[in-house]
Amino acid sequence: MSPQSTLRRDLVPWEQRYLEGRRIGDWDGKWSDAARAARGAAEVKLFYDPCFGPDAAHAARFDADNITRYPAPFLGHKLPRQLKEMGVLTTVASRAIKGGLSTETWARMLAKRKDSPAYYEALSQRALRRGCAVRARAILEFGAGRAPHKRLDRAQAVLPDMGEASAPAETAHGGIQISH
Repeated sequence: MSPQSTLRRDLVPWEQRYLEGRRIGDWDGKWSDAARAARGAAEVKLFYDPCFGPDAAHAARFDADNITRYPAPFLGHKLPRQLKEMGVLTTVASRAIKGGLSTETWARMLAKRKDSPAYYEALSQRALRRGCAVRARAILEFGAGRAPHKRLDRAQAVLPDMGEASAPAETAHGGIQISH
C-alpha cells in the first residue's frame, strides 16, 4: 500500500520524500528495489493513489505480470489510514491475503470513499491546483454535507479567491512530469 519501490537515487531521482532514510540506509543491496524483487513473487497486490504523483511513479515501476493493481484515486499516500476511516481496511487486507479481492470487489469497497472527508479534501486540492477555487469550494461544501468533518470546514475557511480562469498547475519530480 502506498508504494515506495526504492530510495536508490539512480532509480528514483525524482523522489524527494524520506531524505533521512535515503541518507542513512543502504539502497544497493539485493532487496533494495521492491519493483525488481516483486518479479520473483508468486503474486503482488499493489494499492496506490494514481492521482498522487510520487506514489503513482513508484507504482509504475512495478512491471511484472504477477502484479494486480488496486488504484485508489484521491485517497492519497496515507491509504491505509483512509481505508481504516472508511471501515474497509481489515476486509481489504484479509481478502488480499486470503484471496477473494477481485478488482470488482475492490471497486465496490472503494465507493465508500464518498463518505470520507479526506476524499473531498483531495478532490478540492486537485481543483485548486488546476486554478478552480470555485469548484474546490463546491466540492468541500458537498463533502461537508455528505461526510461532515471539521477538516472540511477548515479547508473551506482557507480557500483562496482564485476564480476559474487560472491555468492548470503540474509538479515536476526530477524531470518526470507528474500531473495531479
